[in-house]
Amino acid sequence: MHALAAPTSGTQTQGAPAQSIKLKAESGHCYRVHAAAAPAVKNLIVVVTDSTGAIAWETRTEEARSITPEDGALCFKASDDAQVTVSIGSGEGAYAAQIWSD
Repeated sequence: MHALAAPTSGTQTQGAPAQSIKLKAESGHCYRVHAAAAPAVKNLIVVVTDSTGAIAWETRTEEARSITPEDGALCFKASDDAQVTVSIGSGEGAYAAQIWSD
C-alpha cells in the first residue's frame, strides 16, 4: 500500500464540526485510513461513507492511539466519490489522518 496524499491534520474540540477528506475510490482497489490523536483526545471517530451517504467503515477509540480498519482494508467493487470524516467525541486536541491504497 502507499499513501494517497500527505496526512491531513487539525485540532478539534468535543462537539466541533467534523473534518472531511475526499476519497476518490477506484473500482477494485482497497483503502486503509490511519489516524492518531493527542493524549487529551478521549474519543477519536473515523467514518468512511460512500457517495450515497451509507457508512462503509467506522471506528472509534477511547484512548489516544492510532486506529485503522480492524478487519483489514476497505475495498470498493465500483468507483465512488467516498468521504472520510474525522471527529472528536470527547476531549480536545490535535489529530492526523492519512488514506492509503493498494
